[in-house]
Amino acid sequence: MLLSAAAERAVPFFSDQQVSSVHWPMEMVDAECRSLGKSYPGGKLCEGDLREFVFENGPTQLLFSPTSGRAWARWFFNNVFPIPEDIYSSGAETFLFESAPFYGKIGRIQDSLTLYRQHRKNIHKSMSAEEKVGRELRFYKHYSHYLARYCESRSHSVDMERWRSKSWWILHHKLLQDISDLPNPGLPLVLIDDASLEMGSFAGRDRFHLMDSEGQCSGAPADDDEAISCLESVRRRGAMYLVLPWVAFWWRDFYKNFFIYLDRHFMKIIDNERCVVYLVDSD
Repeated sequence: MLLSAAAERAVPFFSDQQVSSVHWPMEMVDAECRSLGKSYPGGKLCEGDLREFVFENGPTQLLFSPTSGRAWARWFFNNVFPIPEDIYSSGAETFLFESAPFYGKIGRIQDSLTLYRQHRKNIHKSMSAEEKVGRELRFYKHYSHYLARYCESRSHSVDMERWRSKSWWILHHKLLQDISDLPNPGLPLVLIDDASLEMGSFAGRDRFHLMDSEGQCSGAPADDDEAISCLESVRRRGAMYLVLPWVAFWWRDFYKNFFIYLDRHFMKIIDNERCVVYLVDSD
């Protein structure tokens, strides 16, 4: 639901003819539009002239607000339309927000100007992580080649292997494969992802957040002691593995004693560029 002030706040950004899109965080609400006390997406949205960055590193490197959390410049639509309907029968905004920083500047409004409703009939929420990532990989195959051609038309050479090595969705897909290969399929895991990876069952497993509030991530621990206490709590609930994806590798520096505790008491069974996984079952 778009709030009444959204257009008034967004329009002034487009006085700069180089701005292709403006976005803002969305307040998450439940099926009855009651606030859930958090914003979507989590984290700081990108802003500014990011063209040199995306030319070098490719799409999927930046955090955007999807759906009704943004406004677009007409000139940008004129450049990228039509969008192939056979690929984007749903989720067409993905093509738009991944393309926008290649074409122009991105504006950011700090305040929430949209209500983002979460309910069981929500298409995105009803899909498993594997289904979501599979869909996004199909999208990526299209828009990465489209944007590579656009870069080359602007006399910017593209290193597609570099783009692929940094692709959020390719890393996410490989992470799911890592988890799928673990023994004891179906048993739950603890996922430390700063609420940034896809929601839903993860590689066929229920997941707990280390800081868990009714199945939702409630933030990061205050310190190492709280992290250890939360880990022991989710272990008692039946968690078999603790998974630290690349998006949360900063935890290893910030919560050093927590990882000393993990290394002393549990077996590390995966350690690669995508994730670290510990066996933390209570047996």
